[in-house]
Amino acid sequence: MNNLNILGISGSPRKANTDLLLEAARISAETVQGVRTKTIYLSEAHIEFCVGCLKCFDENPNAYACQIHRDSMDEIYSQLKECHWLLLAAPVYFGQMTGQMKTFMDRAEPLLRYARSQWKFALKNKAGGAIAVGGNRNGE
Repeated sequence: MNNLNILGISGSPRKANTDLLLEAARISAETVQGVRTKTIYLSEAHIEFCVGCLKCFDENPNAYACQIHRDSMDEIYSQLKECHWLLLAAPVYFGQMTGQMKTFMDRAEPLLRYARSQWKFALKNKAGGAIAVGGNRNGE
């Protein structure tokens, strides 16, 4: 295996069990020769909400995937485009992913098939995985 890049995304709002599990996965993956990993902690990122303008589907006049916001996603888009494997990790709150993870996923819209720019299909043919961490169940 040569130069396989794995990008881990932690959607936890704080350092806790999700980060411990993501770190264990990262360490395990790096035991394979040629595998490099990187982790992005959404709790440390500043990501604005998607406003649903669909300008990311227009032909972009510049190098930005999102035409509206200048925030942490500008750097994250490039890392998503370059990785070979994507691992999303988040705690489960009220049966759902965290708001941080949902906002990140919403803002990944410019990387899908509808975009008409260099970012189109940026997630195509990437392997993926997920880690869901549950604490309590049914309010108990």
